[in-house]
Amino acid sequence: MRIFTITILIIFLCFFLITGCMQEQEKEPSYLSLYEGLHVTGHPIEVDINTYRLEVVGAVESPLSLTFDEIKKMDLERRYVV
Repeated sequence: MRIFTITILIIFLCFFLITGCMQEQEKEPSYLSLYEGLHVTGHPIEVDINTYRLEVVGAVESPLSLTFDEIKKMDLERRYVV
């Protein structure tokens, strides 16, 4: 009986060690959820890129108002939010 109990404990320990070593960043993008504040309707929105401005205001150090061309010139940065 003691050998059986020790064997079961070793199996559980190995299982928890293996599954505990998997990091969050190993998830596939399909498991990622949309950012909570993003409203998605499923319909494309038409935007006039000649008059469009992205305004960054509120609790920021330096408020911004950027044109579409200014946004395109910025360096691309991609992050997965989990």
